[in-house]
Amino acid sequence: MSPRSTARGAKLLGNAPVIESEGRAFPSRPRYRGRDMNAMIERQMADAVARAAARRSRLDPAFLPGQAEIRRTETLLKDLVAIRGWIS
Repeated sequence: MSPRSTARGAKLLGNAPVIESEGRAFPSRPRYRGRDMNAMIERQMADAVARAAARRSRLDPAFLPGQAEIRRTETLLKDLVAIRGWIS
């Protein structure tokens, strides 16, 4: 974001403070895995994450359509972690 647009945004928000953070960028490559429209998206996501973790491959960000799907996937992954004993 340019400094000018940041200043305009801050002004629109009642002169909100502007915080800058220098961060590192990590390479990521978008991939669409596809999905079975007849199966729960949360189960498919949890399975994909579990397969990647089992291969010990790098986990890239994964995106779901909403907060409810994220929470349900989180619950499924916590169950998998407990069942498989991934964390002691």
